[in-house]
Amino acid sequence: MRAWRLAGVLALGACFGTGRLPGWATGQLTPEEQWRAKVVTTIGQYLSQSDWEASPWARIGSMEIAPVYLVGAADGTACLIPPVDWALVKLGDRYPCSGKWRMARR
Repeated sequence: MRAWRLAGVLALGACFGTGRLPGWATGQLTPEEQWRAKVVTTIGQYLSQSDWEASPWARIGSMEIAPVYLVGAADGTACLIPPVDWALVKLGDRYPCSGKWRMARR
């Protein structure tokens, strides 16, 4: 009976993941991530489509749909990030953008 209980707990653990934080959140970046990473100086969210389209980060013809989450760096660039990363990121973190860092529209 105990073995079945242990097997059940292990199966549930496998279903729900390991609970590990991403490498950027723990400061353990791979060499490629270090190259793409910038220090976060701003954290933003645009909850409505009109707010997003009026922001300097939106691009004409891009297909982002609100809500949109982003982090900004000191050099004036920003990166669109998934909601999970937005919930974890803090000012001062080194965040490796999985897409491209984009400049604000003028």
